[in-house]
Amino acid sequence: MKALLLNASPKNNGNTARLLELIGDAFQKKGMETQTICLGDLHYAFCKGCRSCYQTAECVQHDDVQLVLEQMEQADLIAIASPDYWGGITGQLKAFIDRCTPYSPAHQPHAALSMGKRGISIALSAREDPRECKEILARIDRFFQRMGIRPMANYYTCGVLTEDDLNNNEGKLAEVTFFGEEIAKTLVK
Repeated sequence: MKALLLNASPKNNGNTARLLELIGDAFQKKGMETQTICLGDLHYAFCKGCRSCYQTAECVQHDDVQLVLEQMEQADLIAIASPDYWGGITGQLKAFIDRCTPYSPAHQPHAALSMGKRGISIALSAREDPRECKEILARIDRFFQRMGIRPMANYYTCGVLTEDDLNNNEGKLAEVTFFGEEIAKTLVK
């Protein structure tokens, strides 16, 4: 069982990375193979809106988006984690989603990932109001559904602005670790 952990933050060492690290550790303890990719470390352009992919099911741009899509194809489970940026997903994630237009079932032909993949959506916010996290989770789940990935679980935490807000909160650390362990138990028998 292989899990791809996609960090949608522009930072590869912040709270989003820490959450994915804890979940990945729980997966690995159950024997799952994990790979983490941070979108902020990659180089890719915005969708041009050229609609060439509507006829070819391929993007005319060739950059790191293809790397992520290749890793998604190899994974059984895809976890996407996004911090709250102005009440929604990060620009990095939105740009990546837009570049997945060749996979949109809104046009034929369209590319497709192999069947049977599952998705986990993860959100975190500096604010205490969970509504923004829930919108992020819903956005990621809509992306999963359009990509043919079955959403299976989600997790969010609020009130984490700085790394200390997460790392010094044993309750939040234990909660996300428990979440990862429960997902792993479900997937690995």
